[in-house]
Amino acid sequence: MRYTEIYMEQYFKAFHLHQEPFPLTTTTEELFETAELRRSLEEVTQRLLNTNEVVLITAPHGSGKSTLARRLKTADVKGVAINLIAGDTTLTTEAIAYELARQIFTDREIDRSLAVSMLHKYLEYSATKGFKPIIIIDDADSLPAQTLHFLLQLAELRYREFSLHFLLIADASIEEKLSGGQFTSLSITLNRDLRIPAFTREQTQAYIVQRLQRSGAVETPFTSKELDAIHEQSQGLPGRIHTQARQFLITKSQKMVTSSRRKFIPLTGLAVGGVLVILLLTYVLIDRNNRSGTTGSETSAIDATQKVIAPQPAPPVTETGVLNEEGTVAIEENTIALEPVSEEPQVVAQALPAEVPEAQPPTSSETPPVTTFHKGPDASDLARVAHLYHLEAIPGYLAGIRGADWLRAQDPDAYCLQLISAQFLQNIEKLLREEPGHNRDLSGYIKYTPSGKPRYLLFYGIYPDKETATSAVAGIPAGFARINPWPQKIAAIVRDLDQVEQRVREEGMPDGGDSPVN
Repeated sequence: MRYTEIYMEQYFKAFHLHQEPFPLTTTTEELFETAELRRSLEEVTQRLLNTNEVVLITAPHGSGKSTLARRLKTADVKGVAINLIAGDTTLTTEAIAYELARQIFTDREIDRSLAVSMLHKYLEYSATKGFKPIIIIDDADSLPAQTLHFLLQLAELRYREFSLHFLLIADASIEEKLSGGQFTSLSITLNRDLRIPAFTREQTQAYIVQRLQRSGAVETPFTSKELDAIHEQSQGLPGRIHTQARQFLITKSQKMVTSSRRKFIPLTGLAVGGVLVILLLTYVLIDRNNRSGTTGSETSAIDATQKVIAPQPAPPVTETGVLNEEGTVAIEENTIALEPVSEEPQVVAQALPAEVPEAQPPTSSETPPVTTFHKGPDASDLARVAHLYHLEAIPGYLAGIRGADWLRAQDPDAYCLQLISAQFLQNIEKLLREEPGHNRDLSGYIKYTPSGKPRYLLFYGIYPDKETATSAVAGIPAGFARINPWPQKIAAIVRDLDQVEQRVREEGMPDGGDSPVN
C-alpha cells in the first residue's frame, strides 16, 4: 500500500466518510440551488420558451456549468423536447449533426451524410406537433469555429414561425471565436446577459456542510478561518471548492497520522529493547548450560517450575510503517508528500471517423436469409434477450465479453469506446482473432434495423467522461485503434437496449437474424 493510499484510507476513517465528499470530477444531476441560481434558471427557461434568441451562458471552469446543463436537460417542462451535446474539439459540422440526429431519432439507423437534412425535418416535425425543440451545447467554447457557425445557422432556420432553440454553455474564451468575421453575417440574436452566480461566503459554508453530511461526516472538521480560506481561494465556484476542501481534509488526516506515529514510536522502541534484553539473557543461560554439559559434571538445567517470559513478537511492519494496537498505521519518519491533483484531465483530440470500416463476411454460395421479425415472442425469445448478441450459446471467441446487464449497471454519464457496428457476426470474430486476449475489456449488444437486420456492436473499456475516453484511444490495442473508435455515452446505449428489449418482447426475435456461430 502506497503512502497516498494510506492517507486516503485515514482520510475516510478520520471523518467517518462512506464516500468522497469532494470529488474532483462530478456526474451528479443535483444542483445546490441558491436563490440567485433559481432566478437564473427561471430566466434561462423563459428566454428559451418565449424568444428566438440563442442564449449564451458564460462562466469560468469549476462554476458548475456541466451540472447546470444536465439539470436543464432533465427539467420537467411541458411542450418541449430537450437534447444535450457535450462539445469538444473533435466535433466537426458533420459529426455534431450526426450526434444530434442520433439522439433525436433513436429508433433509426442514421446515415451521416443525411444527418443535416434530418435536422431540417426535425424542425418541420416539431412545428407539426407543436413542441419547442431545445438543444443545449455544454462546453461550447471547445467547438471548432466552423461548427459553432453551423449551429447558429441552424438557429436561423424557420418553419411556420418555429425554430430550433439553442442554449450555449461555455467559458469566456468563446467570445474570441464569436468575434470572427464569419459570424458577422448572421442575423440571429445572441443573448449574453446570463451568468452562473458564484457562492457567497455563507453559501460556500452551507454547500460544504451539505456535501460532508451526505458523505457520512458527523461534524464539520473546518474552522471558521479555514472556511474563509476555502471561499477566498475558490472564489465561490463549486469545482474549486471541491479542490480546496479536499486538500484541506487530506492535509488534516496526514497530520493525524503523523501525530499518531510520534506517540507510537517511543513505545515501539521500548518494546523492541525489552525483547532484545530477554533474548540476550536466554542466550546466556542456554550457553552456560551447554558448557556445563560438555565437562561431564553436574548438569545444570532450568527448573521446570521456573516461569520463563517468552519473547513478545514485534508489531507487524507494513511497506510504509508499523501497525499499532488500534490497527492504524504509524508512518515512518521519511514520509512522502502528496502530489497535487490536477483540476482538469488532459484531452487528446481524436477525429471522429466519417464511417466505420467493416470487413465483409466470408463468401458463400448460399443466399443469406432475409431477416424479419416474426409475430409475437415465444419463451426462447424472452430467455435470449439477456444473452450476449441474443445468442443461444456463446462461442469461445466471445467468452468473457460483457453484455446488456453489465452495461446497464454502469454510470449513465460514463463513456466507452465503440469499436464497430457489424452487420455480420463473422466481422466481430475476425476482429477478435486479430487482436486476442482483451475480451475482459470488451462489452457489446445487438440491435436491429427497422427491417429486422442485426447490428452487432462492440465496445472497449469504461471511462468517467468523454474527454477521458477520447484520450484513451491512443493507449488501446493497436488492432482496435486502427479502426478509429469513438466515445459512446452509457445513457445512450441503455436507451438502445431498452428499445431493443421492448421490440423483442412485443414482436419476437427476428427470423434469420442470427449469423452462423462457429
